[in-house]
Amino acid sequence: MLHKKKIIILILSLLLFISILLCICFISKDNFHITVYGNEYNYNTVKNLDKDLKKNKPVFDNENLNNYVTYKADINSILHASLITRIKYSITKDNLKPNYTISFNKNKLRETLNELNMSADYPQDAFITKDNDTWKINKEVKGSFILVDDLLKSLSSSTTKIDLNKFYKKPNITEKDLKPIFKKISKYQDWSCKYSNGNEIRANGNYVDYNSSTNEITVSDKWIKKEVKKALSDYNTIGKERDFITHDGQNITVSGGTWGNSPNIEEEITFLKEKFNKGESLTDREPEYNYQYDEFPNTYIEISIEQQHLWVYQDSQLIMETDIVTGDATKHRDTPTGCYFISEHINGKYLIGENYKTWVNKWMRLTNQGVGLHDAKWQPRFGGNRYKGHGSHGCINLPPKFASDLFDTVSVGWLVVIY
Repeated sequence: MLHKKKIIILILSLLLFISILLCICFISKDNFHITVYGNEYNYNTVKNLDKDLKKNKPVFDNENLNNYVTYKADINSILHASLITRIKYSITKDNLKPNYTISFNKNKLRETLNELNMSADYPQDAFITKDNDTWKINKEVKGSFILVDDLLKSLSSSTTKIDLNKFYKKPNITEKDLKPIFKKISKYQDWSCKYSNGNEIRANGNYVDYNSSTNEITVSDKWIKKEVKKALSDYNTIGKERDFITHDGQNITVSGGTWGNSPNIEEEITFLKEKFNKGESLTDREPEYNYQYDEFPNTYIEISIEQQHLWVYQDSQLIMETDIVTGDATKHRDTPTGCYFISEHINGKYLIGENYKTWVNKWMRLTNQGVGLHDAKWQPRFGGNRYKGHGSHGCINLPPKFASDLFDTVSVGWLVVIY
């Protein structure tokens, strides 16, 4: 009996404690802490949520504009929460996010935005310009001028954030817009022709003209002529010094003549102008040639003016030789020295000069000035000092029979070395 009585007393005490605790909680329910949008409130201070939302969740980055924004949070569900719910919120620290709406004073906003525009930077279009000898794109400048009507039209009760950058007036022309036409300009101003020997011809912006009003590009190719002549000078090996081993084994140096590589300047100019006008650059370019005779072959004719003698080699083997008569040294008609190639091979020709017209049966031209190898039946003898006083006008006179045999042996392109 005593035991039961103790249990009843204990239960009644517990109930009394709980009742007192609930009374205390009920009395202090408005002071319970709650978390709303990450900030701590109680049920009295949460009524200031509208002001805090305006401060902590501004629509605009500009404080003056936010003065004309009104927030209205729906906190009824929070304020009318039961005691148990309040206790739960306080213990669990749930982050409550009640709905809220925003309204705008658009008239005041318009006034403020227009005032901001008075000191705003107006956007600038991108444009193409030439700096010294180079065309380039000047990028657009975005500016800070606000499209007020567009911004105000975008505002609604659900608007929570406005990025002013999205409402800045945009440039009409951007760098991206100009890139296609600038790419065409670049094809011309960056045009180049790189030759196989390392020489290079490069264009620049001075040879390109651009009309921004019509987007028309015009180019001038007159500059190419001078540059081609300069670039191809290294390819021209005509007349350069060449080492030669004579019939008797002497190492000599011979210069002059027509032998070598002769770039065709005019054809090269025409070709490069065509490529430039198409904007097509070239690499590892080998120029056009009139002819190419660079390396010495082992089939050639050797002529010694001092010895008045001629040797013919085929595949490095001596196959013919003869005495000759060259240009008259006493009358300044010396046969020119150098390395030549037979450029004309004619069976019968009149040799015409000042005060003479002479028929020869076999003609093998060496120079454009009329020097060549030919038969000379009028010479009573060959070799020795005959050329001093009875020499030719510059040609190499040959015995008729030898001239005929030589004519049948050689052809256009044969090397002739005269020293």
